[in-house]
Order: sequence, then structure tokens, then C-alpha cells
Amino acid sequence: MIDERFAQGSTDRLIGVFIAGTTIDFANTPVKLNPDGTISRITLGSGNASFIGFALNTANPGEAVNVTVHGPVTGFSGVINGNLVYLDENGGVGQNPLASNEKIGVGIS
Repeated sequence: MIDERFAQGSTDRLIGVFIAGTTIDFANTPVKLNPDGTISRITLGSGNASFIGFALNTANPGEAVNVTVHGPVTGFSGVINGNLVYLDENGGVGQNPLASNEKIGVGIS
């Protein structure tokens, strides 16, 4: 749980450290929590269930990965300030509100 005062309007980030269960080969990669407690990339066909945040570094299986679990994440193009941001089932980030997409935040500039 996160303190409501922190969640409202905070520009701070909460970063957790997890162990990679699969190769994390790009920074800013959306990741999900696996049943064994490790994380893996959300990729084509893997689905967006269990999304926990964005990996900040690359890693091989068994290595530590810093993950932004709350707060601003930069580096996305085509995101309109103030509009909702979604994660699709293949790990794509955009502003298309399809039923299969998971709402993950609001665009900032």
C-alpha cells in the first residue's frame, strides 16, 4: 500500500529491486512479477497481467533489476500530456483505451 499523500501529486519515484527471471534487454521495459518472485519482460503473447513497473536497467536471468513501481517514467514518444496511458498485452505503451489494455498512468511532459 502507498500513502495517499505520496500518491497524489508526488514527483518522487518508488524503486524496487527484483531478480530477473528472463533477460531484460532494454531499459524502460515494462515488466511483470512471476509466480516465483522474479520478473520478466512483457512481450508478444505474454500478456500484461501482473505488470509491476518499468525496468531501469538491463539484466540477465538471476541478476538484479531496479524497477520503477510508482512515479514518473520518461522516454516515451507520442504520449499526450494529461491523457491516460495504457499498456497493451504485448508490452506496448500508448494511449489506446482498448478493453485488453491496462491503464498504467497519465502522460506528463
